[in-house]
Amino acid sequence: MGTAGHVFSPQGFVKSGDGGTTWTQLDAGIAPNDTSDGLINIEAIAVDPSSTQTVYAGTWFTQGRFYKSTTGGTTWTTLDLGTPNQSGGVIAIDPANTRVLYVAPFGTTLLKSTTGGQ
Repeated sequence: MGTAGHVFSPQGFVKSGDGGTTWTQLDAGIAPNDTSDGLINIEAIAVDPSSTQTVYAGTWFTQGRFYKSTTGGTTWTTLDLGTPNQSGGVIAIDPANTRVLYVAPFGTTLLKSTTGGQ
């Protein structure tokens, strides 16, 4: 499952566990964009349907990156896609085998990982 679209928030990446009544900031390890506004611009999000603690995010702007969290978004690590432009794009997880991940950074081709982005 995944989604694409700009999610701009000066508070960064946030999550609610109670239907939106309260929110928790979850952007430890995600770098802000390269403009002076300090925003973390999420372009794509995908949650592993078999393990909701595994979340992927793609950020936007010239220093955009793809990230993976195995802690429900509490901490994030950068995924190295081996491409010069790793900004935003689209993320999709194969529901039949959630170790298969598809990402499409802007301006490049579709990339496939069979190791969950490792």
